[in-house]
Amino acid sequence: MTRDFVILGGISLTGRFAAEVLRRGHRPRAIVLGGDDLDNEFEGLSAPVGEHSAWWTGHAFMAGAWREQLHAAAREAGVPVLSGGDPYALLPASEVLIVAGFSRRIPRSVTQRYGDWALNVHPSLLPGFGGPQPEIQTILHEQREAGVSVHTIIEQFDAGTLRAQRSFPLHDDLTVGEIEARAAVLGAECIEALLSAPRLPVVAGAGQPSYFKALPADAGNLANCRSLAHASKLLRLRPEVYAYFEHAGSTVYPLVADTRACRSPALSLPDGTLHCHEWVERTREGGVSHHRCASHPA
Repeated sequence: MTRDFVILGGISLTGRFAAEVLRRGHRPRAIVLGGDDLDNEFEGLSAPVGEHSAWWTGHAFMAGAWREQLHAAAREAGVPVLSGGDPYALLPASEVLIVAGFSRRIPRSVTQRYGDWALNVHPSLLPGFGGPQPEIQTILHEQREAGVSVHTIIEQFDAGTLRAQRSFPLHDDLTVGEIEARAAVLGAECIEALLSAPRLPVVAGAGQPSYFKALPADAGNLANCRSLAHASKLLRLRPEVYAYFEHAGSTVYPLVADTRACRSPALSLPDGTLHCHEWVERTREGGVSHHRCASHPA
């Protein structure tokens, strides 16, 4: 027996998780996306939200086009995607509420409809790294392991009873986006098992309890890096890390968006332009170099 469920979210983790759930053949009653305050998650990146061009390739998902791709996957699966106004009023009747990537406190009047089956998918190994931006926190605190936890939602953020947990090694070259992608797949794996379970299990959490507030906007500022090794660490946790792309065997991280495309002699993209004036480039061998467009000197 598989319980019927609905997915609630509003950021890129929602898209990755929901797409994986659909890929596994599960059909929620609906996927409900959060309100207007979550609509500009990646505002200010060097490509407009939803733009599809050759050099964004597969990473367009993390650069804002996740909504378009989620809508396409849901249409193919025959699952409605609902948004606008009060997201809680859009929730259809179901046995299970699955929250993934929803940056608000859910009212008790909502969670009590589902009891213990109001579940949150959190991309860290709880009770460690509770709170916002857990993928960034695991990098910042140089963890050797990352993962995902599913817990019952209570009033205190990320503190409800743990129902499932999966982990994976956190290598030095994994970025925020890659950590989130792996957590989304493991989260769907956890939910798949829970939906067919006769009752919710209780599991022990990994690590020590810790909770973090959101990082300041300049937490990943590369301007005063002590070394390229330091830059290599910081560029993994910058918000712009969601907008990287592959080119000529290197991973390129735009750092400062430009208002217009400018030609760059240092990097030749498929369209011959670079849509930022400062970037960090990492080769497959792990080398890191910092570049500025000639028209924007330091």
